[in-house]
Amino acid sequence: MVYIGINQYRLGSMLMSHMVADSLLELHSMAARLHISKIYFQNIKNKQHYDVCKTKKLQALKYGALLVNDRIIVQICKASV
Repeated sequence: MVYIGINQYRLGSMLMSHMVADSLLELHSMAARLHISKIYFQNIKNKQHYDVCKTKKLQALKYGALLVNDRIIVQICKASV
């Protein structure tokens, strides 16, 4: 399952949200489906994720990602280590 954070963070003029998944395969598959290059994958221990803009967030939700709060995002990141 792929998850998108409810919270949005400023990156320049854009609002970004975190996208995580139960597995890296699911995460990278969703990123590919959203046409997000792997160079944007943030491979930080306990925090493997993509930052997605509002447009990509809405697309991911249409493709079945779940909208969750940041506490859930953190739990998923810790569980996937």
